[in-house]
Amino acid sequence: MAEAKELLSISDFYAEKTIFITGATGFLGKIVIEKLLRDCPLVKKIFLLTRSRRGVNPQQRIDNILDSGVSLTGGRSNSGSQNYYQMYM
Repeated sequence: MAEAKELLSISDFYAEKTIFITGATGFLGKIVIEKLLRDCPLVKKIFLLTRSRRGVNPQQRIDNILDSGVSLTGGRSNSGSQNYYQMYM
């Protein structure tokens, strides 16, 4: 019989990893982003793919997420001038 593999916690699984998320501005995307930022402090980077929709550009869509209460810092303290997200266009 095969040996059972040891399961990692979500935090351990994503430690030091770079993650690419599509659909980041949707209902589930917002939940996934906030979960990763709150519970996975060792995530290296999270890239969000956003697109224009109904005349709203990607930056505005990210701003709408921030205005809705989703924290892009995940409760992390702001250490100096470190940016928690960057916009690539």
